[in-house]
Amino acid sequence: MSGLDVFLASTPFQLIGCGEARSYYDVEHPLLVIVRPDNKATEQQMAFLIAKLDWSGEVIWLPKRLFYVWLWLLLCRLKKQRLNRLFVGNKGSWMHEIFFRALVSSEIVFLDDGLGATVLCYDAAKRGMVASKISKRKGWLLAMLGIRLAPLRKEKMTFFTCFPLSPIESVDIVQHHFQVFRELFGLNQRRTDCPKVNGVGYLGQNHGKQALLERLREHFLYLKGRHPDTPLIYFMHRKQRLELLSPCFEGVPVNIQSNSMPIEIAMALSDDRIEAFYGFTSTALFSLKKLFPELSVYRIEDKGISEAIHHPDELWQILGHAGVETIEFRPGGSVE
Repeated sequence: MSGLDVFLASTPFQLIGCGEARSYYDVEHPLLVIVRPDNKATEQQMAFLIAKLDWSGEVIWLPKRLFYVWLWLLLCRLKKQRLNRLFVGNKGSWMHEIFFRALVSSEIVFLDDGLGATVLCYDAAKRGMVASKISKRKGWLLAMLGIRLAPLRKEKMTFFTCFPLSPIESVDIVQHHFQVFRELFGLNQRRTDCPKVNGVGYLGQNHGKQALLERLREHFLYLKGRHPDTPLIYFMHRKQRLELLSPCFEGVPVNIQSNSMPIEIAMALSDDRIEAFYGFTSTALFSLKKLFPELSVYRIEDKGISEAIHHPDELWQILGHAGVETIEFRPGGSVE
């Protein structure tokens, strides 16, 4: 198929999806656009992934600095070319929305932006909700730059996803199983008898925010009781800041780690074995269990903070489908 296929990504997880989609759709001429990563840690993780994926096509970075200028220049260029598919990393991002409303392509394919965001978009499609993420102020600025946006319409969409979602009237589902990732890191031949136990991991996450932060200390105290002789490791989310986390762990022996790469890659490259992973609704609970089925992965059910999460029942169901086990947190009691 002649023409250009454009991939949009702003996070490492979206970029993993781009790699899977490039292979699945057998894309010959891919253009990868890294759309305004939110911080330095994200940029570093994505640069590592791009090199590891050995991206065969052109890669363009749209930084925060002078973002609208670089965006305008890129859109002017793309409007002059024939576009096959547009692979959108985050349907709920105003930046990505600009692309799929400003460009004309033969097909638009929406990729994953984490478990919570994917479920949110899927639920909105199921209910027929169409809402723009572009504010009036941003819309005015885009119009001043001559960037015309097509109106949003209720149209059938395609989700290319790792999550077990069912096709519905408004959404076609194409599911992948991280085949590119498995081949890239040799997971199909992975040993499961790594002798060294490095600790018990807790997966940080950015959603849930203050409610979850206030509960972290209690979670770790209970996990220390569950694994009294094993070091506890907190794996920071790339958006979290150490100075905000440290007070949550005062008096609790926790090793806080900020990886320069996504946890899935860190695990694939490590010779150490984590005894178990715990988390609340982190996407990594799902991906780690799918990629490393020998791992013990647990979701902490904490009813006191479930209200901070959108569509919790759907999230629990998807995690359970992957084989993630559930333990119940009881304040003043125990994790069971």
